[in-house]
Amino acid sequence: MKTNFTFGLFLSFFLFVSALNAQTVLFNFETGTTQLGTYSMAWPGAPYIASYAPSTNPGSIGINTTSTSLNLVESSGVNWWDNLSVFTLTTPTTITNANRYLHIMYRTSNIAGGGYSININLGNMNGIVNSTRFDGNLTANNTWQDIVVDLNYLITNNVQLSSFGMNPDLNGWGGGSGGTYNFDEIILSNNPLPRGTSFLTGNNLYDFEPGTAANISGVNTSANTDNPVTYPFANPMNNTKNSTANVGKRSVIVASPQWWSGFSFSFVNPVLIDAEHKYLHILVSVPVDGQKIALDVRQGATNIISDGLSTISTANVWQDVVYDVSGLAYISGLSLKMGHWDGAAVGDYYFDEIYIDGSATSRTAVATVLKDPSSMLKIYATNNKINIVNAGIESQLNIYNANGQNIISKQIRNNEIIAVNNAGLYFVKVGSQTTKVLVK
Repeated sequence: MKTNFTFGLFLSFFLFVSALNAQTVLFNFETGTTQLGTYSMAWPGAPYIASYAPSTNPGSIGINTTSTSLNLVESSGVNWWDNLSVFTLTTPTTITNANRYLHIMYRTSNIAGGGYSININLGNMNGIVNSTRFDGNLTANNTWQDIVVDLNYLITNNVQLSSFGMNPDLNGWGGGSGGTYNFDEIILSNNPLPRGTSFLTGNNLYDFEPGTAANISGVNTSANTDNPVTYPFANPMNNTKNSTANVGKRSVIVASPQWWSGFSFSFVNPVLIDAEHKYLHILVSVPVDGQKIALDVRQGATNIISDGLSTISTANVWQDVVYDVSGLAYISGLSLKMGHWDGAAVGDYYFDEIYIDGSATSRTAVATVLKDPSSMLKIYATNNKINIVNAGIESQLNIYNANGQNIISKQIRNNEIIAVNNAGLYFVKVGSQTTKVLVK
């Protein structure tokens, strides 16, 4: 029964993926093509805007090889609140599951200046966060990345999409440093996955050690004098529950601190969710019994989990907090709030060992380092090849394409490299484990 149920879910997902083809191009800025609306700065002619117009794509490589993009060039001293590029559709569009996701190709020279904000049906920044306003971060300077916004709020509330605004430098509160920002290939699609993204298929996401830090970008702690955040910090409770060298630390110096401080970041390579990657684990410690932590989990620019609260019953011990993320297609970033708006106690809060696996059970006496990665089954893509590591003495391999067709079926041993002819999404089943793999 278990096998049939699992395979039934597998086929259902195939039917979902096979439909991930439909898209509507809203703006692509190429000469001779039709734009489905107009675009302008919210405060046209503002002195900090050096230019705002379609021009040569400054980085016609990677996932965006078009000739032209919409380029915004700013001088210094930017007023961040006014800095809103507004796209207005000529004909408002009804949003359904067939066009639920807004994709925006975005490139910036200034990720150090802060994140971006996308505002749905508004010409200002007053949207409902995670419903009509979506904040996020890119992971690299001068690199095209695909921002994905889930428009399910419009479906639920029977509201058409009429416009969207984008603030490209959200955190420049004191006057941004200026820079160049580029927009392109803005579409509506039923595909939640960012275009051209390489996904992380491992389990150990971030443990404040050098090995996992390479996949972390866009860190924001909201720290101040009364709420310092330090990372990496020497593990103060090195024991069987957590034997790693480093952790993250948030300190509350005075009572009634700012409403949150913690650790927010993006993954350079987002985490693909599948049967073996659907429960998120975080080790935490609080200074006083009964303190709360809260977690936000982003898929693209949308927080799918917002203020996911957990009460830590016992102080000064490592406790594994588990969040079910099986409803997401992937994870692009996290915000962990140590202490919460209803009052955080004075003292030191610690967090570590951000890990994802297929188990809903808390890690009560083991750290992720005790799960030997050298013996785990690994399935991942490099170029046009699918790599399978640690398959075992003998295992059945089946590879399906995005339309659910079985293109390879064979017995394998230990390690195997499979070449595929076409780029795209594949489902690789080794024994009873199925993994989604994106081949470029």
